[in-house]
Amino acid sequence: MKDSSRKRREQYEIFLSKVKILETMEPYERSVLSDAFIEETFTAGQQIIKEGDEGNKFYFIEEG
Repeated sequence: MKDSSRKRREQYEIFLSKVKILETMEPYERSVLSDAFIEETFTAGQQIIKEGDEGNKFYFIEEG
């Protein structure tokens, strides 16, 4: 379990390092942010957010 968590964190950190608006973050900051990620999967065509929704989540679209 620990290995999979570490691999997932490394994947998130690599992903974050490629996001243009986050490229100035320090590696430690990316690590902290990646620890807070909660992965969600949506089906094709499923509405994720709509205008006027309360802004209580921040999404990174990894694929799709």
